Amino acid sequence: MILVGSNNENLVNSKFKSVKSLVKKFIFHVDNVNPGISGDDISGYLKDKNVDVISCFEAKSWMHFPESTDDTSEENMIKCNAFRVCVNFQDKSSVINVGIWPTGFLIREWKFKAHNNGS
Repeated sequence: MILVGSNNENLVNSKFKSVKSLVKKFIFHVDNVNPGISGDDISGYLKDKNVDVISCFEAKSWMHFPESTDDTSEENMIKCNAFRVCVNFQDKSSVINVGIWPTGFLIREWKFKAHNNGS
């Protein structure tokens, strides 16, 4: 178990403080995004919704839509953007609220790869 202290009371000018302020984060995946939208666009959109965005960068999309049902080759797939977004954990309830996202955007918690400990 790890705990992070949160008492700021009477410690503003004290030497008794941490070296670095730690922020609990929530990381999620945004998919099925129009290719014309950038990470800066996603960050700006969320900031307009009062969400504290820590980082946002392009990620692999899990969406695969063929332009026609006859041809399912990679060249015929409709392209879309996806992003890995990191926000302050306090904003999690905002970003998982379907009402703030445009119709069709897919939002899910980020899936981290399992660590391989050499076994």
